[in-house]
Amino acid sequence: MKKIGITTTVPVEILLAAGYQPVDLNNVFIT
Repeated sequence: MKKIGITTTVPVEILLAAGYQPVDLNNVFIT
């Protein structure tokens, strides 16, 4: 599954339907 970085409020359902795995960049950078 392809990963895509999200920083805006993109509907997760749309990304999942497109075959992407949503990755919240904000959470990644904080941790």
